[in-house]
Amino acid sequence: DSIIPVAVGMNKEGVKNAATALCNAAKPRLRIELPVSTVGMEYTCHKKAAGMADLIGLLVKEAKEKCDDVEFCALDAARAEKSELADFIKIAIESGANTITVCDSAAEMLPEAFGEFISGVMGYVNADDISVGIICDNKNGLAPANAIIAASKGANVIKTDVKGAGIPLETMAGILKNCGEKNDIFSSVKYTELNRIIKQIK
Repeated sequence: DSIIPVAVGMNKEGVKNAATALCNAAKPRLRIELPVSTVGMEYTCHKKAAGMADLIGLLVKEAKEKCDDVEFCALDAARAEKSELADFIKIAIESGANTITVCDSAAEMLPEAFGEFISGVMGYVNADDISVGIICDNKNGLAPANAIIAASKGANVIKTDVKGAGIPLETMAGILKNCGEKNDIFSSVKYTELNRIIKQIK
């Protein structure tokens, strides 16, 4: 049942290559990852908001032609201008994205502020058939708390890491096991089995 996602890069050639890499996957997903903060857009892509909007639409449409399952991942979304982020999300959905993922790349938001941010994102999505995911950097130790707050606000995908800088998978699974049901947040994770596998990876 696992979905295999591949990032497509920042041009049509990248979309083509990613689709080719996934040609034998039972459940493929093409993921468009682009910066949406002012600094990120200009430094990484040398684009203003209008140019980034065009690129998002172009890449999502191109990906949708090659794969039914397309994700738009808004890098550094927590530092984006609210109106611009709303436009980017709307364009991605209109162009065919099934999943919208927003990132707190700078790890600057406290849980209460992150919860308000996710509530705003849920308002931008405004569609029952679109999944909303989060990615949080954990350099300040806030990512697990931000993730559980995001879930309480309606996010249904939490991207985790085993060894990376993001939300620790083992920590997140423990929170869901110990606190999830009490807060109406449910997961089908098999905690004991997952814990054993994580120890093997480490």
